[in-house]
Amino acid sequence: MKNEQNNVLVEIKKAKLLIFATEEYDDWEDMGPAPGKEGYRIWKSKSTHEERIQIEKPGTPSVMEKVDGSVNSDAEAVGGQYAEMAQLYEDEEVLQRVVKDLNNTVLTHANAIRRIEDAGEQKNMKGVYKKHKQEVERLEERVREINDRLSEIWKLQTDMFQQLGSEQSREFSDLETNNPWAALRQDDVIEMLTGEVANREQNSTGVNTTFFDFDANGNGSVFKPDKLEDKGQLVGRGHFGDSHSVNEVVSYELSKLTGVDIVPPTVMTSKYVEYDTWRRPLDFEYFQDIAGGNYEGSSQMMVSGITASELKPSEMRKLYLTKPGVRKAIQKTVLFDFLTGNVDRHENNILIDEENDTAYAIDNGISISEKMGIHAQRGRPVFKKLVGKHGGLDLNLIEAVVKTIKRNKDAINKALGNPRYSKERQSKVRSAFWGSLEHVINGDLNKHLVEEGK
Repeated sequence: MKNEQNNVLVEIKKAKLLIFATEEYDDWEDMGPAPGKEGYRIWKSKSTHEERIQIEKPGTPSVMEKVDGSVNSDAEAVGGQYAEMAQLYEDEEVLQRVVKDLNNTVLTHANAIRRIEDAGEQKNMKGVYKKHKQEVERLEERVREINDRLSEIWKLQTDMFQQLGSEQSREFSDLETNNPWAALRQDDVIEMLTGEVANREQNSTGVNTTFFDFDANGNGSVFKPDKLEDKGQLVGRGHFGDSHSVNEVVSYELSKLTGVDIVPPTVMTSKYVEYDTWRRPLDFEYFQDIAGGNYEGSSQMMVSGITASELKPSEMRKLYLTKPGVRKAIQKTVLFDFLTGNVDRHENNILIDEENDTAYAIDNGISISEKMGIHAQRGRPVFKKLVGKHGGLDLNLIEAVVKTIKRNKDAINKALGNPRYSKERQSKVRSAFWGSLEHVINGDLNKHLVEEGK
């Protein structure tokens, strides 16, 4: 297996050299020395206007050998058994960049063809017209060849992951997550979430008016006043009750009781909000006068990390494969969102903490659904396809979560019976939760994920 992997990696490197070396050599114009870089020059593409800074003209094999040798830095930094996996993702990113450049060139020729056809000059400009058509065909064929190579890379990634993943699988039976609140006393957490606010900022993203609150020690929390929520989100998107805030709190409680422990501590509290006119972040025509006074809402511990939206898909996949803690946290999130019916887990609602090798599920207001079933949870491709593409949820993880849930059955039913829910809603969300768990136990969820990953 090792020799086979190395052979494929060599073939990929050869393919990269070939692709770059056969670029339109004459397409690049020398724009002169690069400021501050001795020996380097600026090269500009005549067709795409892209600029590159390097010693020799793009398309020169010796230059690409230098580039090929420099691509290994991240892979070496990862080290150990994941080094080759990381290298594959770097190779994938390079080839995808080439495809993007080629498609831009195709678009340039296609626009030229369209202008000639719109002017009815096909006969008068027969030679030029024919050349543009030939270039489109040639470049599109090269794109197809590179995409075939990318398919080979993706298959190898999956094969390597399955081999490496079997060695890491036993770790998934331990549900412990490296989160920042594990070492905090409960009283300190409550004080942090409900104490006096020393500084406040309005959140500039999302569709609801929320605040970033900081105490005198700089500890942060996210406060969502119940009365300032967009109730239309809940009513228009299905059966999620009538309060983001309550769903936030119940999600935190379920996160603990199911053993996934990926939702930061969240409590209901009352905080003072000064009179002002606040704008809902994503609606420039929506302004709301807020009368000064105490507002009830959810307060969630602020955690550090970057959102998945700040990562390129290849970077996200590389983290998933090379960081076991991140991989475990993402799988926990997919499983948890299915159980709670969360339909709002987009790339801005999960934080990746690379330093601590974990991830956090934030913004759980549109969850605790009364609906049940595989397709009741919309999810987002970056998570469902990512997990499904690499074999679905780890069976040891599923077994550990199921055992924890069954052990905490009474406490889970109590959490789903939150007094702020109506009796009818309490009954429906309990039925949906336990029904969804059966889908997990029967393997329906994993089958669905693997299908999504194809």
